[in-house]
Amino acid sequence: MKKIFTLLVAAGFTSSLIGQNENVTLQYFDDENMNGAFFSAISSNGRYIVGENPATGRVFYYDRLNKELVQLPELEHPEYPLFASAYDISDNGIIGGTVSDPDMIVEGKPIIREAYFKDGKWHFPEPIAGCAWNPQNFNGAVMAISPDGSIMSGALNALQQFRYEPVVWVDGLLSQRLDMGGSGGSGAICNGMSDDGRVIAGWLGDSYYGPVGIWVDGALTKVGASANVGSVARNGAYVVGNYYDADVEAEYIGGLPYIWSRESSDVELIPVSIGRSGGSACGITNDGSVVIGFETGSFFTERFPFIIVDGEYYNMDDYYESLTGEAPLHPLFTPRRISASGDVICGFSDNGGRLPWIMEFSNYEASVNDIIAGKSQLIYDAANQNLVIPENCTQVAVYNHTGALCKQIQPNGTSVDMGVLASGVYIVKALVDGEALAIKIVR
Repeated sequence: MKKIFTLLVAAGFTSSLIGQNENVTLQYFDDENMNGAFFSAISSNGRYIVGENPATGRVFYYDRLNKELVQLPELEHPEYPLFASAYDISDNGIIGGTVSDPDMIVEGKPIIREAYFKDGKWHFPEPIAGCAWNPQNFNGAVMAISPDGSIMSGALNALQQFRYEPVVWVDGLLSQRLDMGGSGGSGAICNGMSDDGRVIAGWLGDSYYGPVGIWVDGALTKVGASANVGSVARNGAYVVGNYYDADVEAEYIGGLPYIWSRESSDVELIPVSIGRSGGSACGITNDGSVVIGFETGSFFTERFPFIIVDGEYYNMDDYYESLTGEAPLHPLFTPRRISASGDVICGFSDNGGRLPWIMEFSNYEASVNDIIAGKSQLIYDAANQNLVIPENCTQVAVYNHTGALCKQIQPNGTSVDMGVLASGVYIVKALVDGEALAIKIVR
């Protein structure tokens, strides 16, 4: 069912949530390596924010705990330029995206294909057997990734060029080829996914020219006549994006922002300001209380960022000024994502070129739910079914393969008995001197 989202347009910023807040910070990334770059996604735990620079073909991420911007190693080849892009990042720093494959040369150039970055290098998940590689353009991508990096969704080149299939991988192996609902054109692509992999959303037919496909436990629902996906809430409760149908397009040539609810299966359209041509929602918190996006002007290159907080609508630049007492140094232009809890937003300004920014509403604190990228000081003694931990470990939590919490343990000594767990695959996370460590064990 389609209905109009009820907004309370803020006048004078009277909401109790709006007020001076010294914890709000806005950081621009304006060094020469970031000219033209943008952020793409925020990890489920809110620690990592990943992005790319199309001009240089490099991927980077920002670590909120260490307050460090990390550039992935530059791709080099003696004959060909190589490029990488990023669409999502896991809680342990695994990045999903695309990369040039120097070992697969088609018509004199490396193809660009689906890939994920882990343990210091790019890896290729399993393709569709017999697929037709396209030398000119996109061959597929890893576009969404679970918190532990084990589940990924995206698209693969199908058996003919310029036609894609929405897929799911588990541990790098092809697990599902999703129902495309008879879509023609370019096929279908997964753009976003919930943390548990049960809710996946993308486009069908052609980007912007076909409906949105939402798969819940593999069952497909079509939304809109012509729409796209901005993002999927990390808990799978909502999907947001840009919506067209005949009624909307008659008044808004740029379409309208929308929110799809898993609970009701309803689509709510978000009205835009008078004189705007349309807009798109780009992110939503797990509880649905905060939505971010942008409106478009008479030219689609004109963008006016918005944030909706508990049903109250604000221009995002004005919202930031109301919180801090200062206007943003550069107009915020395009918000891209908001974290599951709403504690950080990323986007980019238009400053004669893209200028990435991060707005934080609180400092990031390490917890037992975090995983430090690339580090592990936990040892599993499989023979004795013991987890060996450092003496200064203060918290231990055990999660099953779906991410559900199985057991919390208060450490007493330097080992934890894992023999009490049923047979299966588990992720154990421990807090050690403020650092969150993790290890995968098989019982």
